[in-house]
Amino acid sequence: LLAALDGRTLSAADGDVLAAGINGPADVDFSEPTTANAVWPLDSRARWTVDGHVAAQVTRLPVPGATVAPGDGPLLALDVVVPANGYAPDVLRGVRVVNLGAAGPTALSAVELWRDGGDGAFGAGGDDLSLGTLSWTGASWQSPLLSFAVAPPGARLFLTVTVAAAAPESATVQLAIPPGGLEYESGNDGPLEALVDNPEALVVSTQPLLVALQAPAASVVGQTIEVRLTV
Repeated sequence: LLAALDGRTLSAADGDVLAAGINGPADVDFSEPTTANAVWPLDSRARWTVDGHVAAQVTRLPVPGATVAPGDGPLLALDVVVPANGYAPDVLRGVRVVNLGAAGPTALSAVELWRDGGDGAFGAGGDDLSLGTLSWTGASWQSPLLSFAVAPPGARLFLTVTVAAAAPESATVQLAIPPGGLEYESGNDGPLEALVDNPEALVVSTQPLLVALQAPAASVVGQTIEVRLTV
């Protein structure tokens, strides 16, 4: 008999050890009267230690794509809920993001990290608190050293961009947290295996009229939907 464990969705904390065993004969059932002889408990002595977290533990809240102008900002580009250390509180020490779009580092005058003030919506100058401006490292944007407490089940963070005045036409911004982009005091760093990105991009345009089209991500035949055109 083989027993398999999928720990990806468990709220385990960094350093927790996962194992399985059979405590005694009362935990084994047979279709016919049978005597079970063994040294109880049965233990394979296999141990799995939790180290880091996976992308599924980061909740991504989609930000609609939009057409923006040079100089605009701060504009919401990534909205996520980052996990604590499983069931245990933790301290977030650093956040690193990359741009999957075509905009180079000179197209952005600022990339900033914010903590949600509690209303669940980004608003610069409102209840949200800035956690600092990220610095370009040559391959990604890195936050300053943080000391941000994260309690279970997690904390909501916003990442915004300010478009440079000289940003080129049709430059695109699609921020993502790469593997290892979240650093914690406990060492519960991640995501381990995949990036967490915003599904839509911000598109820079120098045209006098900027147009954005917003529609539901999915619909069924015959359904009435609302499509919003913002000019």
